[in-house]
Amino acid sequence: GVGEFEHGDPVSLSAPIIDGYKFIGWEEESTIISESMVLNFSAGADRHLVAKYERIEYKVQAYAFDDEMGSAGASAETYYYGETVELSVTPEPGYKFVKWVDAEDNFVSDDPYYSFEINDTDMPTEYVFKAHFERIKYNIQTSVNPENAGVVNVEGDGAENTDVTLTAVPAEGYIFTGWN
Repeated sequence: GVGEFEHGDPVSLSAPIIDGYKFIGWEEESTIISESMVLNFSAGADRHLVAKYERIEYKVQAYAFDDEMGSAGASAETYYYGETVELSVTPEPGYKFVKWVDAEDNFVSDDPYYSFEINDTDMPTEYVFKAHFERIKYNIQTSVNPENAGVVNVEGDGAENTDVTLTAVPAEGYIFTGWN
């Protein structure tokens, strides 16, 4: 803006808050003369004052807690106010995504494609997200026919791509004839 003041009049300039930008200071002739958002002075000469800002960068890192279980990433490393951060995961075979946590291991989301918008100037400028995975497990049920003809022992935890051993142990007077 432009304002006319008489010699000696008090002048007060206020730099507005601009979402996504950090106020650097008042600049005059390529020099920052004040870092205060309010600049007060007495009119004494023509002056050209510029409120200087810099765009706030938000850094985002996303990675897998254990690289052997899967990978994770963000759609970019640097974001600006109003942009959307998109996180995604790719589990390795035999694993499934469980949750996102922040740098302090606080739960963030259980959505493998979690997203949020940078929309608050008070948000931190650095984010770290860790993706947690776990082995996929399968429920293996067994039975014996006839019911009292023996038992089936199960060895293994049922996790994908791991061996499970089933052993038929016939009761006295029975013989094992096969699986079906």
